[in-house]
Amino acid sequence: YELWKLDSNNQLTQITDRPARDARPDWSKDGKQIAFESSHGGQMNIWKISQGIDNGKPVQITHVNIGARYPVWSPANQQGLCD
Repeated sequence: YELWKLDSNNQLTQITDRPARDARPDWSKDGKQIAFESSHGGQMNIWKISQGIDNGKPVQITHVNIGARYPVWSPANQQGLCD
């Protein structure tokens, strides 16, 4: 599974491209970051991609052995929740 972005002109842009299951993206309220769950590394954890920062490379946010899923940004983009 990969993440793709569809713009208002129906243009597709691939966001992730790696041997992992990247799913359930959630845009930050300011539109600058995307949080998502990924199986990269073997266990589901939460990652983020910042648009225009770090060349759009995914950064792992959670490091839990039991897995983390369903990321959601807080209204002020200061925190996130996951299951």
